[in-house]
Amino acid sequence: MYSNIMHIKVEAETIKTVSGTKRKRHRSNSVEEVDAVLKKEAKIVESTSRVFSKNVIRWTLHNSLLIGQYIKKGDNFESRANIAAFDLDDTLITTKGVHRFPKDANDWKWLNKKVPERLTKLYEEGYKIIMISNQAGLSPGKKTGDKKRTDFKNKIGQIADSLNISFEIYAAMAYDKYRKPMIGIWNYFVENRNVGVTVDKENSFYVGDAAGRIKNWKLGVSSDWTDTDRKFAENIGINFYTPEEFFDNVEVASFSYKGFDPKKLPRDVPLFIPSSSSQLALPAGQCEMVIFVGYPASGKSTFAKKWLVNAGYVHVNQVL
Repeated sequence: MYSNIMHIKVEAETIKTVSGTKRKRHRSNSVEEVDAVLKKEAKIVESTSRVFSKNVIRWTLHNSLLIGQYIKKGDNFESRANIAAFDLDDTLITTKGVHRFPKDANDWKWLNKKVPERLTKLYEEGYKIIMISNQAGLSPGKKTGDKKRTDFKNKIGQIADSLNISFEIYAAMAYDKYRKPMIGIWNYFVENRNVGVTVDKENSFYVGDAAGRIKNWKLGVSSDWTDTDRKFAENIGINFYTPEEFFDNVEVASFSYKGFDPKKLPRDVPLFIPSSSSQLALPAGQCEMVIFVGYPASGKSTFAKKWLVNAGYVHVNQVL
């Protein structure tokens, strides 16, 4: 599974990306301080907002995950097997000018006129519409986090006004298991927000612009800045499309994965090294401790339960 590796310091964090490169992002709060603010905000975040929109969005907070739900009047927004999931920025919407980042809640427009038409058709065909977006700038630990969250909520309200079909949006505000390409958001959605229905992965999909497309995938266009969205879909096991492929029916562009590609690992290597049973066996009366070190949701518990617990090992885990 693709993931991001994070090293944290109180004043700055160095993030090692899947490509192996490093970059620094200065922060004024430690992760613990951000968590504390998020817990305080959780007490008041479950609310409605209609500042610049006529429709009501219900907002809730789950850990560092901000969730917005719009239910069209008369719609019960039932669980569905087919999921149409989309990134937000530069996939469904873009800014009104050439600048990359929105200036305020009103600085958005549909990527093209086909977007709302296609989303409405998908909903009428029985798809559940969800939006999944990395939004670290909304974090309470950021200096402008409060204002950006307000703008973000207002913008989603305006999108609901324009779209007028039921949908949910999931915004990952921290560098944790909910941030793409990790699949914490998807797991939370499947387990808690689509209860009673098994998701049909074969007919579900994710659309995003961070697709790892190489330079000149379209004449004169630079390469994608990352491949996070494509890896997110790959990790889940659902189909992936770029906005151009999905909305404009263009041919699949050439792309490459940056950094570690687990599919390229050989599959015929032994599970244990050394692999002989005599070397694996412990002398009578002796104990062995196996320590798993890895990022949340990277498969530590799954590996332990599959290979060690059944062999008589005791699994100790602080996660309840």
